Amino acid sequence: MHPDTVTNATLAFYDPDFYEWNIGEGPRLGGFYAARLAGSPGSVVEFGCGTGDILIPLVSQGRRGWGLDFSSAMLERCQQKCLSMLPPGISPPELICQNALESTPTHPCDYVILANDLAGHFHSRSALLGILRKAYAWNSEGGHILLDFPGDGPDKALEYRGASGALLHDCGRFPYSEGRSIHVWHQSRFCPDTRIITARYRYEILSAGESVEKIFYRSFYHRPWSVDEVVLALIAAGYPDPEVEPFGSDCGTRILIGARRGQ
Repeated sequence: MHPDTVTNATLAFYDPDFYEWNIGEGPRLGGFYAARLAGSPGSVVEFGCGTGDILIPLVSQGRRGWGLDFSSAMLERCQQKCLSMLPPGISPPELICQNALESTPTHPCDYVILANDLAGHFHSRSALLGILRKAYAWNSEGGHILLDFPGDGPDKALEYRGASGALLHDCGRFPYSEGRSIHVWHQSRFCPDTRIITARYRYEILSAGESVEKIFYRSFYHRPWSVDEVVLALIAAGYPDPEVEPFGSDCGTRILIGARRGQ
């Protein structure tokens, strides 16, 4: 069975080094969100803040910030980056090592951000509704929620059905350490019954002489939600008028959905 929400398998997938090498298809949207909120000085909390590539630019603008992530290793890297990247006089964000779904709001925030398709970590409608209701609890009265995901998620998933899901995709080679490199391969399978994509990554560590020193694997589970599904879940969670906006990124067209918390 696939997990209903974030699990130890998902936790194991998030390694700060692999994340910052930008291996795979995930976008880097720190500049996008910083530009989006540049004229809005309100406080912000990011669910799944990771190493801070979105949260740190937002806090650098002088706003109060909170970051939630269930990976202590990712938060440790975020804290290190805050020390080196934040301008003088800027207070670092408060970092909380906890699954956002189980979090207790510590301060009402003007903006709640679920970036980089965080919604896809929640695999059932009840889990998706749960995380959006948690966002509502963190939002100040009249506050906003912002979330993004791929524009072709459900359609793209259909490419990974059946035999086509057995195809290996070359993600490229990356510098590793001591003159070595790492070659990454990716294989995804989509199950129409569960609506879950299982992404399996193969890593080959190559010596300076091109011989394979080690091979290991990691897996990731993700549900591609449609725009209509997310909009309906937002309305049910207390955000009555979601606005949908396509935008471009280094990984193609994405969808931004923003909404203001209702009463």
